[in-house]
Amino acid sequence: MSRLLEVPTHLCVDRGFALDRATNRSHICAEYLDMLVPGSVPYAVLSHLAATGRVREVDRRPDYATGKRVMKMVAKRRDRIFVGVAHNSTGRTLVSHDFKDFAADKRQAIRKEVGVSIVEALESAPLLA
Repeated sequence: MSRLLEVPTHLCVDRGFALDRATNRSHICAEYLDMLVPGSVPYAVLSHLAATGRVREVDRRPDYATGKRVMKMVAKRRDRIFVGVAHNSTGRTLVSHDFKDFAADKRQAIRKEVGVSIVEALESAPLLA
């Protein structure tokens, strides 16, 4: 975990990010706040990234043509937001352990058609260099 906190990597979210539920408008942050337990390591990492200015807000919608491809490939609206944000990020990488909505063949298709790599946390470790 310390390596994550030392490298200049940013967490990209959709616009409206705030750790305060009352003011947060980011769909991605809302999911984090729903899933992460305050006091847990993942929550502490999110808090640290926010406190050190390493959360970057980007548009959730990619360009029109890419957005159409994403809509055809990704069924859930919330998942489309994650893919759109990843597409608009510098690294175009989405770290996800959701193999129900992002099965291996879907991940390959998204990489080919949209240019977003969907990887597990262990696969993303080399990107933190």
